[in-house]
Amino acid sequence: MAKSFNTLRENLDERLDALPNDEGNQIRARNRHQIQAEETAYASSLADLRKARALTQQQLSSSLGVTQAQVSRIEHQTDLYLSTLAGYLEAMGGHLELVGVFDTGRVSLSLGALAEEPTSG
Repeated sequence: MAKSFNTLRENLDERLDALPNDEGNQIRARNRHQIQAEETAYASSLADLRKARALTQQQLSSSLGVTQAQVSRIEHQTDLYLSTLAGYLEAMGGHLELVGVFDTGRVSLSLGALAEEPTSG
């Protein structure tokens, strides 16, 4: 069952409170910095990203082979296919990186690998 962000934060705070003050404060500072960076990135929309790359919707639509209206729709959608997002970023000269994050580490994923049928082995 999914936990709310507040519940997760409370659990983290309890664990940090159990650490010596210096260590807990250092971890809190690192986490605060990371959260701020993630919030800034999340607040940046696809349109902001396109504008930062000095591209118009019309220029991007030509690269994608779609209409300007379709680029506008992509920029305002709240739920995109990964392939749509990957194409949008590639049209701007970038690429999409997917990373699964676990307690034990990070695993890079590729769109191609996600689409492949699992093999029995």
